[in-house]
Amino acid sequence: MVERWLLPPLVRAGIGPDQLSLAGLVLSGLAGLGFAVFPPLGSVLLIPAGLCDLLDGQLARHLGRDGRAGAFLDSVLDRYGEMLLILGIWYHVQAAGPGPVAAGFAALLFLAGSLLVSYTRARGEGLGVRCSEGLLQRPERLLALGTAGLCDPLLPGTILFGALVLLALGTHVTALQRFFLLRARLTREMNSGGGTSP
Repeated sequence: MVERWLLPPLVRAGIGPDQLSLAGLVLSGLAGLGFAVFPPLGSVLLIPAGLCDLLDGQLARHLGRDGRAGAFLDSVLDRYGEMLLILGIWYHVQAAGPGPVAAGFAALLFLAGSLLVSYTRARGEGLGVRCSEGLLQRPERLLALGTAGLCDPLLPGTILFGALVLLALGTHVTALQRFFLLRARLTREMNSGGGTSP
């Protein structure tokens, strides 16, 4: 529904999918800065950043430019955007919440979990097996961070710290879900081809 309203103006303006991916990176960086200084501002900036993330692939397909180079660029920029976002949240939480050690540990675990969620999918696709299932994918993570940022002024630093902890746990659960799903699919594929499971 959103794509039907937003894609035509983008096409008329001559904006390409790579430009949209770059805009998403810039907006994610600004959202991270917003979280660092005033979390509700970061939450508001997450909306256009999330829309860029949603629309770049749709725009590429609409224009017939959904090649591997664009998908690769989008994936890399998404990871950088997520790192900038988490860095901004960490800065706020370590200053207003439980302190730098706890905030740093939670942010690092969340970052590692987010990267592993993406890596398991990418590695599976590299082996010829798709796996997009999982508890916390990127849209759910952005929604959770946006909600926590809006609520954070009620308990400055504490609400976002709680979100970091929950998202750290959730992303690692998601990565493990994908690991076991991919392992099962690869084993099944190997057995069906007459091989044996390693």
